[in-house]
Amino acid sequence: RDSAEEQIRRLKPVLNDLSNVNFPIPLSVDTRSSEVADFALNNGVSIINDVSGLDYDAKMVDIVSKYNTTVIIQHSKGTPKNMQINPVYQNVVEEVYLSLLEKIKFAQNKGINNIIADIGIGFGKTKEDNFKLLERIEDFNSLHLPLMVGISRKSLLGVKSDDNTLKDSLSLAISYPLIQKKVDFLRVHNVKLHKQLLNSVI
Repeated sequence: RDSAEEQIRRLKPVLNDLSNVNFPIPLSVDTRSSEVADFALNNGVSIINDVSGLDYDAKMVDIVSKYNTTVIIQHSKGTPKNMQINPVYQNVVEEVYLSLLEKIKFAQNKGINNIIADIGIGFGKTKEDNFKLLERIEDFNSLHLPLMVGISRKSLLGVKSDDNTLKDSLSLAISYPLIQKKVDFLRVHNVKLHKQLLNSVI
């Protein structure tokens, strides 16, 4: 993983260019680093996505609270280095739910009110775990928060090649029932394709 300094170095020109053109769409930055989040939020970003669910950097929760911004709290098991080495759950839906609930309460107790919950597809989960979570995504409505799901081009699609056209088609097939189940946010690579889907079903 890149250092905070390297992440900031890469972000600087992008955020600078977007600020110069008054980019109208809310910007999100994926980072586990409070230092990077602080820089991003001070330079036009309005959403922080922490794939560690506020676990990696103890200062992250304070930075998010300081800016009163939106945070995506994602479930993950282990670290990016080891999360896919034989992850085991007794009941994946229940365990992910309770873990997210604990993280959400922690954030709320720190004064964070704008939270999006992400079940963390592919983060410390087997293919079977991922599909169990997707099948029961409506169980997570009782968190009473907006839900995000990211399945786009992930390994659970079963495509081992770099055929992004096929990956996008399969991603769309899984996205459709999630849209039907009123999932609030989808993380996607092919925005145009998903926009066409949304226009056809809404």
